[in-house]
Amino acid sequence: MNAAQECIESLLGGGVAFNAIVVRKDQFFKWQSDNEEAFWVTYHELLRHVARATGGTYEVFADNRQDSYDKRGEVLELTTNYYLRHHSAQPQQSVRVTLVDSHDYPLLQCADILTGAIVTATNHYLDPDTAVHAAKQEMISRFAALVGWDTLHYDTMPNAAFNIWHFPIEFRACPATRRVVLSTQNAVTE
Repeated sequence: MNAAQECIESLLGGGVAFNAIVVRKDQFFKWQSDNEEAFWVTYHELLRHVARATGGTYEVFADNRQDSYDKRGEVLELTTNYYLRHHSAQPQQSVRVTLVDSHDYPLLQCADILTGAIVTATNHYLDPDTAVHAAKQEMISRFAALVGWDTLHYDTMPNAAFNIWHFPIEFRACPATRRVVLSTQNAVTE
């Protein structure tokens, strides 16, 4: 538990931005027909959302999944850059996508842990009968304290360091949109 918290503190204090998309799958048709395609379409939506909110050039390291089509990272980069060239206020924006083994990237492992906590908290909010192990609930509480919240099922006001975006639009602000008060001093300690 403490190692996971140190990992997240390192991620949030490491000068990188954490952006996550939480999809309400029952409201986004693509997830009803093809999970692999839906994952990459959702990833594209996240990159577009981040680009619209912040501008700039990005280097994205995505976990190399075992997909049926091994060029998904290239397609994501091409489609996102096409979008940016044609729809961005800053046409010089670009995204470079590199598929990597997350075991070789500690910050990617930390992001996976934090994403798992966010998904678990959201699923429990959407279905309170969903069982959450006490240790995982403790982890959710600790991570939430790092951003000044009581739990992790909210979406965020835009900021430079930590963003959770609920998708599709019908899921936004469900149950609320919160400001992030990012501070490792907010952490729950033993």
